[in-house]
Order: sequence, then C-alpha cells, then structure tokens
Amino acid sequence: MASVLPSSRTDGQSYEDIIAKLNQSGVKTTNIRKGQEADFEDYGNALSPEVKHQIMDSFDNERDYAIQNKLAGFFSGRNVLTHSEFSNACKQAGFTVTPTAIKTNYIADYKGGNFSNDIKENSYISGFTISDGMGGEILIVDANGNGSIESEELFMNQLLGDLNLELSQVQPEHLKSAIASGTSPQAVKAAAEEEAKVSQEDFNKKVEEYLRGNSNLTIKDAERRAKINLNETSYSYTGSKTDEADENEINENQTKFNNKVEEYLKDKKDISYAQEKANSYLGLSGLEYTGNETTAKASQDEYNSKVDEFMANNANLDNAQTKAKQELNIFNLNYTGTKQAQEKELKEKELIIV
Repeated sequence: MASVLPSSRTDGQSYEDIIAKLNQSGVKTTNIRKGQEADFEDYGNALSPEVKHQIMDSFDNERDYAIQNKLAGFFSGRNVLTHSEFSNACKQAGFTVTPTAIKTNYIADYKGGNFSNDIKENSYISGFTISDGMGGEILIVDANGNGSIESEELFMNQLLGDLNLELSQVQPEHLKSAIASGTSPQAVKAAAEEEAKVSQEDFNKKVEEYLRGNSNLTIKDAERRAKINLNETSYSYTGSKTDEADENEINENQTKFNNKVEEYLKDKKDISYAQEKANSYLGLSGLEYTGNETTAKASQDEYNSKVDEFMANNANLDNAQTKAKQELNIFNLNYTGTKQAQEKELKEKELIIV
C-alpha cells in the first residue's frame, strides 16, 4: 500500500515521481514508512476541498513559483522547520509572512502519535501566506498539524496535482555566500553534505521538542520518535532533561494550556476549538484539557449549588450547567447534585410532549 487515501492525481505521475524530482533538485524530503504511515499526498487529500483549492489557486503566476523555488533553499539540508523557523527564514529572505488558523479536516502527524492515520474533522491547522510585494503570493499549510513545515508541504500544490513542477537545482540559503565568492562546486557539495548530517545536538533538540509538545511522552518515547523523524538511529539522548525533571515542565505546560483553554471557553467557544487554539497559541501539540484538579475538588459543591440556583430560576439542566461553568470559571465539572434537577427536566419534557 503506497498511500492511505486514493491519489487525486490525473496526470499519470505518482507520489514517488514527485518526491524523486524534489530530491533530484536538492530538496531533502521526509522518510515515510510505506504501508504504515500516511504520506504527504494523504495529508493533502485529507484536507477539506475548499482548503485544497485555496492552496492550488494561490499558485497562479510565475512570481508564485519563483517564491516557491526561493523557499526550497531552506530544505536543502533539512526536511522540516518549526513554524517560527519557517516564518523567520521567509522574512529574512525578504518576504511578508501572514499566519492564519485554517478550519479543515486533516490527518494528524503519524510521527506525532496518530498511528491509526485517523482524520480529524472540523479542526484547526496553521497556514502561512507568503508574499513578495510584487504580485507573488502563495499559501503554505501545516497539513498534518504538527507545528512544523515539512519540505513536502512547501510543494503540496504539486502533490495535489499541479503540473508546473520545474525546479532548477536548489541553491541552499546557507551556501550562497560561498557560491558567490567562487568556492568550487566540490567544496560546496561537501559543505552541503556536512550541513545535512544530524548532530547529537540536533537529536537532543528534537527529543526535547517532542517532550515539550506531548505531556504523556517519556524520554524513551521521544527518542523513538526523534529517530524516526530524523532518520538517524545511532544517537541516544544525552541532554540535561530527565523524566523526573521534565515532569515539572510538562505539568507547567498543562497548567498554561488549561488556563488558555478556559480563556477561550469564556468566549463561549466549544472545547474542540478551544483546545486547537490553545495548542497553537502556546506552540504545543496534542494536549487535551484536563481542568484544574485542585479547583475542581474544592468547587464541586459550589458548582452543584450554582446549578441548583439557575434551575430554581426555570433554567433547564443543560442551560444551568453552562451558566454555572461560565460564572464560576470551572469547565471540567458535571452536575452531581440531587435528583431534583433531572426530575424537573424530565417533567418539563413530558409537559412539552403533552
């Protein structure tokens, strides 16, 4: 099985054909385990039709492809950049970057833990509109929602069926000064190969990135994912983090995340939207709202009383709970009071039926 979802291409080219062309042009792509994990054609095809059209339609003139070719230089020695790295690199190259949250369906990153390749519906991913100020403007999206831009996502328009893939040999951004100064092609190639090697420091940073982004990972779990992501199996983590020390950071991230979710919930946002926005805002991924446990234990009776109070003023149980959560700023509790509220609601329903 080459892909999880059927290909949408109609030009006779396969996913492998496109990846081969990118590699031949000097773009480093992601190691995908065929038959197990979704590839980037899958990630693209899982997106909502309107989002796919937005990506494709953003490439409508020669300046758009010139921007894409320029940005390809970021991926000559590496296949992934974080959102901030990608955005900063675009700005340093002279482009205007406009980030946006995009509501769509998508397959969350296999390497981030979505081993079933399930599709999330009506969720949010990040997108970046890159403009040159002279009529060129393209949309690049984080199609698998992992907080990074992989090289394949820069060329998602081609993976979705765009025929205009005519890349010249990619000129790595970090080697431009060497090329301009007359360095030999052999020396440039050697420098590029050296730059592409994964160092112990790179490996440690990738492990710590996974630990920051997922509160349930141990260091061993993060090591395994880093080895898959970097296609480098010879390293073990040698940084300063330990599972015990990292637990404090994980708990701190969870607390910040819960607080941010509750801010969005105050504005009457639903929990799924609030979680997506909080993860994006804090630069985390995969966290789910757990509420403030201490507050919850101390406030159950207060919450029940507040629900009863709203019920006494003729609110039904659902409305009473919603109002109580908003007034008390508590969102992880459910009503555990007497049966009166449930009985009252049942009677109201019976009256409506009669």
